[in-house]
Amino acid sequence: MAIKASSSITLSAVVDVSAVYRYYLLQSSTLAPPNIPADNPPDGSWTLTEPGYTSDSTNSLYFTDLTIYSDGTYAYGTVSLSSSYEAAKAAYNAAVAAQSTASTAQSEAAAAQSAADQAQSTANSAEATAANVRAYFTFAFDGLRIRKSGSKWSTLAGAGGYYIDHDEVAGHVGAFCQGGLVVEGVQIGDMIARKTERGGWAWTEA
Repeated sequence: MAIKASSSITLSAVVDVSAVYRYYLLQSSTLAPPNIPADNPPDGSWTLTEPGYTSDSTNSLYFTDLTIYSDGTYAYGTVSLSSSYEAAKAAYNAAVAAQSTASTAQSEAAAAQSAADQAQSTANSAEATAANVRAYFTFAFDGLRIRKSGSKWSTLAGAGGYYIDHDEVAGHVGAFCQGGLVVEGVQIGDMIARKTERGGWAWTEA
């Protein structure tokens, strides 16, 4: 009895990847991470364009990959947080903090400089005052002499009384002493009193 050979061929369809798309979603960092999309294209604010970081943004950027197969089916990968976007956000926040620190340091330095300038001004004023005191108040052998800055007149307080002197006049011009008021002339306004030869006083225009 002859044996006939037989064989069978099993055909299976091979499904290839047709395309892969990456979708991005930018949302507030206070919100929960988004779910994996279900539709193609995904609903909501998902976009194929990756958004760049903008100053002061506190948002978070998520992405997911959409794989489309040759048989028309598709599948999404897991939703992930963009590390590059988070790095840009962290760098910006660090720069802002550094700028704030620098501004504070600059303000404190300015305040310190102002305080130093004020202290120097006070020291200069005190030194000037001390110089004036040294210039206007002098201790002579016969007493304490007081002179106004730039004036030729001075007052001497001595043991015998108080004397009025002038740089261009020899001796004392006037005196307050035990004998009373001793002066060569007394002026009130435009009138001046001078001693007469007889020992009295005469008022005339100055």
